[in-house]
Amino acid sequence: MNNNELTPEFEQALDALLAEVVPDESGRCTTPPDLSAAILARLSQRVSPEQQRSAEVLKASESRKPVVAVATRENRSESTRRWSPWAIAALVVAACAAAVIVLDPFELSPSGPTTPESMASNTTQNSDDLVMGRDPAIELPTQTDRQLVANGNAAIDDEKNTGLDDEANSPTRPRRQPVVIAPQWSPIVQNEGSQESGEQPRSLTAQPVTLVSTKLASTQQSYWEAVGVQPTTPLTAQQWAERLEQSLGIQVSQASFDDLEKLQADLSGPTVSREIAKRLLTQITRGGLASLSSESRELLIDQLSKALQGKSSVDALLVRWMTGSDADVSKESSDDPQVTATDAFYRAMSAGGKSALVEKLAHFTMGVDLRCTRCHDELVGSEGKQDDYWAFAGFIEDGVVRGQTQWTVSSKPASKPKFFALPDGRQRLAKPAVPTAWMSASGETEHSPADLKEWANLKQWSSDLAGSSTLAHGMVDSLWQLVHGRPLRASLVQPGSAPVDDSLTQLHSELAEDLRASGFDVARTLALILQSPMSRLSVPDALQPENALVVSESDHKAALDKVHAFAATQPVQAAMPSKQRVDLAMRRVGGRLDAMQSSRVLAQPASDGSVKSSGDRDDARSTPLVSGFPERVESMPVHWLKSIDDYDSQVEHLAYLSGRDQVPGEFKDTIVALRQQETDRSLTLHRVWWLLQR
Repeated sequence: MNNNELTPEFEQALDALLAEVVPDESGRCTTPPDLSAAILARLSQRVSPEQQRSAEVLKASESRKPVVAVATRENRSESTRRWSPWAIAALVVAACAAAVIVLDPFELSPSGPTTPESMASNTTQNSDDLVMGRDPAIELPTQTDRQLVANGNAAIDDEKNTGLDDEANSPTRPRRQPVVIAPQWSPIVQNEGSQESGEQPRSLTAQPVTLVSTKLASTQQSYWEAVGVQPTTPLTAQQWAERLEQSLGIQVSQASFDDLEKLQADLSGPTVSREIAKRLLTQITRGGLASLSSESRELLIDQLSKALQGKSSVDALLVRWMTGSDADVSKESSDDPQVTATDAFYRAMSAGGKSALVEKLAHFTMGVDLRCTRCHDELVGSEGKQDDYWAFAGFIEDGVVRGQTQWTVSSKPASKPKFFALPDGRQRLAKPAVPTAWMSASGETEHSPADLKEWANLKQWSSDLAGSSTLAHGMVDSLWQLVHGRPLRASLVQPGSAPVDDSLTQLHSELAEDLRASGFDVARTLALILQSPMSRLSVPDALQPENALVVSESDHKAALDKVHAFAATQPVQAAMPSKQRVDLAMRRVGGRLDAMQSSRVLAQPASDGSVKSSGDRDDARSTPLVSGFPERVESMPVHWLKSIDDYDSQVEHLAYLSGRDQVPGEFKDTIVALRQQETDRSLTLHRVWWLLQR
């Protein structure tokens, strides 16, 4: 090659350097990448003896290679003469800047000046990168990750020094390696060998739960800083335990407040795991569990409770329910051969109609929100498509068969096309399929037609969910909603959704990755959520029922902003049946003056009704629960409702968001009464949303 010719790689690098120092037409320069974190990480990396020996071998082999000159002095001079003076100046400036960043040990090294030994260590590490095949362009772990790694290494060293490792000196036992936090950029290893039984080979190892907890706490703090809120005062151990009893109906010891392993053991107990299983199934099915017979309901609760206790894998159990491969297990647990867990599962999930089954399955298994895309493409938030909804709906309709006495799962290929109506009335044909983007665990639904994977049927697709990141992300949202009343994943469609920030997405991914690495140990993930800073915060004074008449509008709004950002908690709301909600709403608007039939709900001036906690016990811990009936708001339940002028249409959309196909007839008179009252439209819609809650 002629020395005067430049390679494409060199030209690309030169263009990047010039763009950083030479203004463009708008008078601006590009910002060079900040490599401080990468340099610090490289300087702080420790080299193992094995890596040291590998690097020495590589260096020895390189020293025997002949040195090849890239260009002669004459050629370099000739090439240099082709450059204009401003280009040479730009290169000099860029080189100086790079030299300052890379070569200043006092500014970058956390341990002070660079010694010859440390320089040799760094050189060895660079060579080791080549030996191990690491890509220097990959983003390195953050400072928080490195600190957690250091803590983990120190803990292991202490264990060895104190003699806690009884087998440390065993010649047949491999030497223990330091605990390393998986960096955020690490690819997720996919399980192989899917089977219809739902069992998957486990190739991941979960990190120590205390290290994961520390990382989650750091991510939550970063989120609060990013959205600009200050969390409220943390709860005491006693207040925290009382709140769990009120909100989840479980009793845990106060000692588990700072002991994750003890909390996990408490959650895995027979009594507590049964209560969690019942509430989790109620949430997943959106109340559909109550529509089952007592025997079917107990069958699902019993099997999930045993899985929470560690007697089986939760993801494998769910796949057995979805694929219909649970028949033998169900017959052992039930006196009626017609009662199977698969039948009970699909009956509960389909409560509300076929569309309810489609939406519940998509949200629980893949974390995909389909509440809008049944009627039109999603107009806010993600890029959800109506085509995707009906493709998935056809896939589920072909796979789940409702017989005269039992729900079963078909093994036939899903191939029956389905017509659906576009918003303008035209008909379109959808081929049954599952969009691959939904299975990517990224939450994005945008894809090309080639992304529609040809899963043969529902059984094959369900089997692929076992041990997957997709199922882990979906389950994290369900577990988070069990504790906080709303999913962790931010959504512009969901009323009261948290402000969107990358830290919140990172928190979601960290929980999902740990859930998957632990073999879908739901008790562990729930313990991490319950003991995290976001779950141990107090109620702001502005939201206390006794302060409803005196709090200012600005303080009330600031308190709600904290609640939305998981920086505060609301008073625990009572679980009220639909009839009780209707009665309370009518009393508040003057539509019904008769006394409440149930004495559990009491009136409070301009605030909420209240009920006593678990079982109406009259002990010192019976803190009143509030009904949550809205008395003052500052905005719409979701901002996009402002784009809909008609009140009835706004109410219909709120019904869709609650998981219903239409407004229930039992609520229509109350909704009319709420509208006739001369109040702000935003407050009226908040009250409608409260009424529609399950």
